[in-house]
Amino acid sequence: VANPRSSLSPPTEPSGAQRADSVLAKLRGGGERFVFGERIGEGGMGVVHTATQVALGRVVAVKRPRDGSAGAKEARALVAEALITGSLEHPNVIPVYEMDVDAAGSPILAMKRIEGEPWSRLLRDADAVRARSPSEPLVFHLKVFCAVCDAVHFAHSRGVIHRDIKPDNVLVGHFGEVYLAAWGIACAPGAVTRISGTPAYMAPEMLTCEDLSPRTDVYLLGAVLFELLTGEAPHRGATSQALLASILVSDVSVPASVPDELAELLGACLARDPAKRPESAYALRLRIDAFLEHRGSTALAARADLLAVELASKIARDVVRASVYETFTECRFAYREALRSWPDNAHARAGLRAVVERMLDREIASGDLPAAKLLAADLAEISPRARTALAALEEREQVAAERMERLSRLEHELDPRVGRGARLGVGVGVGLLWTLLPVVGHAVGIRFGQLETLVSVGVTLVVLAAFALTGKLAGWRASQLNRRLVRAFGFVLLVEAAAASVLYAMHVPNRYVGRGMFFYWFFAIGLVAVTIEWRLVPAALAYLAGFAIVMEWPAARYACATVVNFSFTLFLAFVWLRGAPRSEVDR
Repeated sequence: VANPRSSLSPPTEPSGAQRADSVLAKLRGGGERFVFGERIGEGGMGVVHTATQVALGRVVAVKRPRDGSAGAKEARALVAEALITGSLEHPNVIPVYEMDVDAAGSPILAMKRIEGEPWSRLLRDADAVRARSPSEPLVFHLKVFCAVCDAVHFAHSRGVIHRDIKPDNVLVGHFGEVYLAAWGIACAPGAVTRISGTPAYMAPEMLTCEDLSPRTDVYLLGAVLFELLTGEAPHRGATSQALLASILVSDVSVPASVPDELAELLGACLARDPAKRPESAYALRLRIDAFLEHRGSTALAARADLLAVELASKIARDVVRASVYETFTECRFAYREALRSWPDNAHARAGLRAVVERMLDREIASGDLPAAKLLAADLAEISPRARTALAALEEREQVAAERMERLSRLEHELDPRVGRGARLGVGVGVGLLWTLLPVVGHAVGIRFGQLETLVSVGVTLVVLAAFALTGKLAGWRASQLNRRLVRAFGFVLLVEAAAASVLYAMHVPNRYVGRGMFFYWFFAIGLVAVTIEWRLVPAALAYLAGFAIVMEWPAARYACATVVNFSFTLFLAFVWLRGAPRSEVDR
């Protein structure tokens, strides 16, 4: 109660006490400290066996000289490895439990036994990786690689360069543990006098015995990454000369299947000049972390690339617009999602710009200005060529718009339905007036010829003035047809008045003037029908019939004028009340 955070320890169980006493007896008796088991590995410095550590009763891995005994050189190498490994207490470095000598005086090194297998085996067995981890193999291996980078970076912080980093020297436990082993040729930074390492992964300075630095291990890590991504070590050769040339002078070629971000990183890691490599294993690890973080964005961009190829094919084959835009929309969305996930994805940004520019070129070529403007708005800056083409399209569209505006105005001007009410009202009004004037003239005894010239024109003008004052003539300017009819009607009236005045001044008998006016109106209305309103042809024929009648029966001129003028009024009402037929409107 006073200290509830302290541990409660039960008394030692009888079985536990007996086991402890047994172990103590063995230790006090000076017996073997390790009971060796099967052989589990072999390296340049010796062999590795499983062994039971008597003191703790656990299974460990014990490394000792190959032949069971060692000379001074082998002993020093094994002790040096033990000292280096023992000084690197890191989760990704195999822990050293004990260093001792066997009965023959040869050093033995007891380390943690890793229940797993070499990374090199897993690199070639995707099924084994899938059995271990739900992640896809590439992600699994990159995470192992990051753990190796951590171990190397820690060693560098302690002044140790590994010099033999390769998949064979990395152990992966069944529960995801990663250990970098084989520190036997590790050294401090600086010049070396002997060539050491594995040629398939070796950095150029390792072969020429120049100064080694942490960037030497960065090269080795890059070589491991190269094998991880391509399945092959970077240095190969059918002869020793070819292998040496690959290490010293050949630039490593990265296959196109490697993602761009990793390909760029490989190029930096495998640079022959150490100064051009990443400055540390930690910096390399950060680049891998960034790739894993951006991998979703990269995958989206790769999907968008395929769609971009499909889009280019559809544009080249000139498939239907809907299909082109379906692919374009999907492609653009994929690139945008890639950039949303990783705004610095240069590949996605370039791909997005390329597909938008391709569609912009297509819309400019097809003359679709609104679509082209929408696409141009998606670009921060369009190319000079596209800007010039877009400006030319805008100019063409402006010219076309102005032409369409003119055509629209012309269509309105020529539409026989426009101003029909004004035509109908004035035309029927004047027609009824002309119908009544001969009746009135006959009643008051005014002669026909004088009536037409002296009364008809004057009365007609008065009536038209009344229409104008009441606003009834406003519609006559609504269309070109109305204006033409007004001009024609005014001209016909003026010519009639002038001709009748001249004939009257020349003392031409009224019977001839009256007859001539019927024919004059036949000619005038017929001319208007032919040039302006063809549906007035029957009205013109009515005046021709009236002319024939008065030629035969001059005394019937007033009655004939009334009938013909009324017929003219009926024709106007019939024509303009019904409006124009559809074919005429279209024309």
